[in-house]
Amino acid sequence: MPAPPAFQFYADDFLAGTYDMSQEDVGAYIRLLCVQWNRGSIPVQPERLSRLAGGVVSQDVLSKFETGEDGQLRNNRLENERAKQLHFRERQRLKGVASGKSRSKTASTAVQPRLNHGSIPVAIRLEPEGNSPISDLRSADQECALPRVRAPRFQKPSREELDLHAAKIGLTADEVDKFVNHYESNGWKVGRNPMKSWPHSLVNWKLNQQTYGNHQQTNRNGAIDRSIGNVGYDPAAPNKAVRVLAEREAAREAERQAAENGVATPLA
Repeated sequence: MPAPPAFQFYADDFLAGTYDMSQEDVGAYIRLLCVQWNRGSIPVQPERLSRLAGGVVSQDVLSKFETGEDGQLRNNRLENERAKQLHFRERQRLKGVASGKSRSKTASTAVQPRLNHGSIPVAIRLEPEGNSPISDLRSADQECALPRVRAPRFQKPSREELDLHAAKIGLTADEVDKFVNHYESNGWKVGRNPMKSWPHSLVNWKLNQQTYGNHQQTNRNGAIDRSIGNVGYDPAAPNKAVRVLAEREAAREAERQAAENGVATPLA
């Protein structure tokens, strides 16, 4: 069976996995993935890697590949996609074989009726005794079914892994604490589903923190502006509000003293 010419490309996963890479690293990474898909692996020698990638391969790119027992480098996610494709193609092949056997069995049981002189032969198809073609297909598929490829189970990250990835994407230690406390409290679930990739969730946490953090800051500033606006607040001169309040307080004190002395104060 020839090798599949293409593989599934998940845009969201690729963007999240290359969030902290430069343009050169992204280009080298995608070229090495293509070489691995065609050849089954990539070499470990830096010189050969540089020729295949079209430039120097950084440690960030090399971290996406693991060394196998044969000493070659491979991306595990890409090999899982290869296994799923081969599994699907094998299932389709077995279904075709079972369908062909069923059609051959049906054709062999066709009965030719007696012909009168000058009549045209007409084949009458009869259902075979026993199992029907549908049941034959189903039983053949069940006998030849291959085991499913399961995705790796989620493993809770350590604090060192979180701090390292947070440093790459520019997330503060306080936000990492909030991230850990939040997902520890809900059993590391995203909505109602178990978390699948904590690096992607950490990137989304930073994006949400930037979006909603700026929105809340704008609301707080707006609330302050409205509360001080009643006394003539000017952002370019923040001491003006204090001065206006002091003038009003002095005016009220003058009115109280004038009332005590029995002196009428002019209307402002």
